[in-house]
Amino acid sequence: MSFPIVTMTCDRCGLQQPGVGGSGHEYVLPGGQKLPVWLQEGWCHDCSCIQPVESLDEKHWMDLIMQVRDELASVRSASRLLPRRLEYEQCFLGYRQYAGLMTDTAYGWSERLTEALLGLAHLAQRVSAPRCLRCGGTNVDASTADDEGVRLLHPGCGGTFQAEITGDILIRGPRSVRRYTAEGQFIGWFGVSRGDT
Repeated sequence: MSFPIVTMTCDRCGLQQPGVGGSGHEYVLPGGQKLPVWLQEGWCHDCSCIQPVESLDEKHWMDLIMQVRDELASVRSASRLLPRRLEYEQCFLGYRQYAGLMTDTAYGWSERLTEALLGLAHLAQRVSAPRCLRCGGTNVDASTADDEGVRLLHPGCGGTFQAEITGDILIRGPRSVRRYTAEGQFIGWFGVSRGDT
């Protein structure tokens, strides 16, 4: 798996800081369910540098709901072709394998929709402000994104950090995740096998 290497550079003083990676963080909710932590760059005043900060914007979850809705709509629009498609694909896959494929697809949609609804419920119950995912502090300034890219004010300088992709890194081997409570407090590092998410 490959991830981009992002460098944040201040347009006034030239200070460069590494950007934020996008995976390996998840919430463990009181019922034991796990949700991904959406990240963004932020200036942590306690760390005095750019750190990964929680993004508590409902847009992430709403986008996921809209994606599932669009996938269901595409199936609905193609429904007039379904009898021929079933006939065609059953010839190559066999009925049982095709039925399993359709069940997996519907199950995937259901899982993503459930995750998005759980994410929205989590945000509605959340009390804490967004946290720095390194020190746990809430004294952070989050970045903003627009058509020109990610921007973050540089405290004390008056400049603006801008993100630039400066390369990519290939990650192999077992994955580990940082787990957090529903309020964003660090629990610990956990190894993840292929079946455990």
